[in-house]
Amino acid sequence: MQTRFSVMTRPHYAEELATLTGIRRTKSRRGLPVVYLFLESRKRPKHVPWREFKRGCSASGLKIVQGFSIRQITNPAQAAKITALVSRR
Repeated sequence: MQTRFSVMTRPHYAEELATLTGIRRTKSRRGLPVVYLFLESRKRPKHVPWREFKRGCSASGLKIVQGFSIRQITNPAQAAKITALVSRR
């Protein structure tokens, strides 16, 4: 299970991300590569205040590096804890 989260830079909150359902690679009329990403998401994704999100990440053993807006979590236990943190809002 892989989970990703996004951290917005201006209003400080973490937001539930969309799920990638498909990728289609093709070429434009000019011969340039084009990639279509098909996403599934809620109309109004859930938000968690940044301080609460950071505390929850620290409690589950995840260190947030300053300067990164997206991070992939490959540990299933950590991914479940972070997903639960954002989803309960």
